[in-house]
Amino acid sequence: MFKLIVFIAAVALMVSCAGTKTENSDGKPTVEKLKSDIQMSDDSLKIYYQQVMNNQIESVPNDAIQKTIDAHLSFYHFYPKDEFAAECLDKVHQLYIQQKLYVKSVEIADTLLAEFPKYKGKKDVLYSVATTYDFMLNDAVNAKKYYEKILAMPKLDKETKENISTRIKLMGMSLDEMIEFQNKKNSKK
Repeated sequence: MFKLIVFIAAVALMVSCAGTKTENSDGKPTVEKLKSDIQMSDDSLKIYYQQVMNNQIESVPNDAIQKTIDAHLSFYHFYPKDEFAAECLDKVHQLYIQQKLYVKSVEIADTLLAEFPKYKGKKDVLYSVATTYDFMLNDAVNAKKYYEKILAMPKLDKETKENISTRIKLMGMSLDEMIEFQNKKNSKK
């Protein structure tokens, strides 16, 4: 009787594990496995962010952020043409900004934009890269290039166009020149 129970339990365990394959026949991790790893690391980060917000910890541990970056990059590495890979690159781009690794952030964003030119969050990524160049890397030439890419996008709302056009005009101005420019703009209203 005991052997029968052990046999049934072993069969049940094999059947339950059969549906959770972690590797393909070519040895690559499955999409499901990688997405599960991403979900776990993202969930861990959410908990850490909540702890920071509740003043339970001072900051999110770097190793937790790096684990999340690695999980997202792993998906991109194994499935670079999958649409979810674009979201992974976007997440890594954002996490690098949080870590103040601005050059890496821009590199990942450029990869995202090159590999997925129709990415749904393209405008936000372009804006993020433009402002990173503008305010964090103090690179007006590249900032302007990315701002202009946004301005060239179809169906861009009027307010965004005005804000970006104004920012481009202000680039390179001294503080006094910016104040004068803003005063002239306000007096026209």
